[in-house]
Amino acid sequence: MARQPRRFVPRLEAFDERTLPSVTVQPLTPDGTLTILGDETANEITISDTGKNPASVIVVGDGQIFIVDGFVSRIQVFTFGGDDVVNYQLASDLASDRTVTVDLGLGNDSFTADLNGQTFGAGRDFLVQALGGGGKDTLTLNAVGVNIGAGTHFTIDFRGGRGRDGITFNYDPASVGELAVVILNADQKIH
Repeated sequence: MARQPRRFVPRLEAFDERTLPSVTVQPLTPDGTLTILGDETANEITISDTGKNPASVIVVGDGQIFIVDGFVSRIQVFTFGGDDVVNYQLASDLASDRTVTVDLGLGNDSFTADLNGQTFGAGRDFLVQALGGGGKDTLTLNAVGVNIGAGTHFTIDFRGGRGRDGITFNYDPASVGELAVVILNADQKIH
């Protein structure tokens, strides 16, 4: 009796999900620099900063959560291309010096610094600089009800890039201490 040939039935097997993270957080450098990198797609990055040292900074990047504990003096963000949204929130009173720089790169990007109701301790240096690249960018400062301590340097420097950018300062302090320096700089370049 002749054997019947086996019938071949093709099957598909599902592979594990292989996605690469679109937002990465680099390890803290010895000088306290925290670097957050986006990619060429649209990124959404939220930074929650305790404003203290040792600091606890929580970064949510495209749904991924990164918790950074340690000495933080500077937070820098580079989003590259895509229509990116970056939010920086000072989650409690500023008790140490802090520099935050955000380079939004190309695309129609948005940056918001939310400092509402916080106190900036006496003699502190606080700088937020946001740079729009090409595209229609929106740069917003929310600093209503802030208390700026004596001798504190409080600087916001928003610079639009090429494109029709919108810069908004919602600044209405509750108090500004003696010898405090407050600088709000908006540079909109329309090409």
